[in-house]
Amino acid sequence: MIFGFILLTMLLAGCSQQASQAPEASTPVQGSDQAAAPQSTPTAPDVTATPASNVTISPAEPPAPPSSGITVAELATHNTASDCLVAFKGTVFNVTKFLPLHPGGSAAIEKYCGSSTAFEDAFTRKHGTSKVSNLEQMPSKGSLA
Repeated sequence: MIFGFILLTMLLAGCSQQASQAPEASTPVQGSDQAAAPQSTPTAPDVTATPASNVTISPAEPPAPPSSGITVAELATHNTASDCLVAFKGTVFNVTKFLPLHPGGSAAIEKYCGSSTAFEDAFTRKHGTSKVSNLEQMPSKGSLA
């Protein structure tokens, strides 16, 4: 911002200096039939400098990325054994392929397909934190919006 102000000041000073060093109007050559046309002396453009403290330059901000989160309503549509998503601590996991492998049987998880709070509460009651790392190895579908 200060650099821009300095550059503007130097530019204005250079224009003023060039105007003061402009060559004088030429006088007609003796014996010439043509009268010399008056020449105008170039002047510096009328520019009013703004103090740097009044200038606010903000860089262009990139547009916000589209939301990549899954809404609770969308999560609720994945509520079958063949399409089972659950949310835990704000992350949505696809546990469909794990259902038949679950040691407690697939029915223990199927009733929570498409849920977030209910699954998280049941999971924490049953496993505490001992199986969180297993859950985190499931395919993640993103965050819960």
